Order: sequence, then C-alpha cells, then structure tokens
Amino acid sequence: MNEGGAVFTYPILATSIVVTTYFVKALRNKLKRNGLTKLIASYGWFVFAWGSLGSAFGLIVAFDTLKTKTISTLTAQQLAGGFRMVLISSLLAAFVFSLSRIYIVILNTTENKRN
Repeated sequence: MNEGGAVFTYPILATSIVVTTYFVKALRNKLKRNGLTKLIASYGWFVFAWGSLGSAFGLIVAFDTLKTKTISTLTAQQLAGGFRMVLISSLLAAFVFSLSRIYIVILNTTENKRN
C-alpha cells in the first residue's frame, strides 16, 4: 500500500470499506436505500477523482526526478518506481470505483425486482 503513495492509497482503501458498509446497510434497510445508493455513487466518484489526483501527483514526481537527474545518474529502478506509484493508485482507485458501480447495479436490480 505504501508503494502507491500512502497519502492516496490509504484513503482509497478506507473509502472501499465505507462503500461496502453502505452497501450492506442498503441491503438491510430498504427504506433508506435511495439515499445510501446516492452516497455509494458519490464515494465512488470521489475515489475515482482521488486516484486520478494520485496519478497526476505521481507523474509529476517521476518527471521531476527525470528533470533533476542526469541520464548517467538515473537508474531504471528509480524511473520504474515512480511509474509504479502512478499505476498502483490508479488501479486501486479503478477497482474501488468499479466495486461501487457494481454495488449500485445490485441495489437497483434488487429494487426493480421488488417492484
């Protein structure tokens, strides 16, 4: 988790827990399902934006490293580490965003079957 940038990956992980908690609450409480579905959607979009921000920040760090180092002192491991940070935060955010969208589809499907 630290390799993806702790500032970005830990909030994404916490958001996945919150989204899953709201999903379980929505399944149990049919009266508040609409509001919880909106919250899940909001958290999903937030995590998508947060992951994109993490990717942009990681790219800035990687390119800044390229700028400050000469070709002779730059190693492939340093460059790969910067790009790895970008990919980890993006991939984790995309996973949590997809999870939130799957939860919404399940909630909407169960709501439609009830009616």
